[in-house]
Amino acid sequence: MILKNRFSEEDKIRYWIDHPYCSICLSNQNCSLHHIDGTTTDSIYSSIMLCHECHAEADGHNQSD
Repeated sequence: MILKNRFSEEDKIRYWIDHPYCSICLSNQNCSLHHIDGTTTDSIYSSIMLCHECHAEADGHNQSD
């Protein structure tokens, strides 16, 4: 799946340098940015850093029947 609006590489690097930990569990393993407000914007301000496990759980809440 390719997201409609992806964050710019520059923004991802800046965010990673300032906050390389999961915002929920504070892990620093396999972290990536998660869209908070869906993919309607590519603004880095609508993102949160999550580890793989927390990201999968967050994505699971975005599923519809």
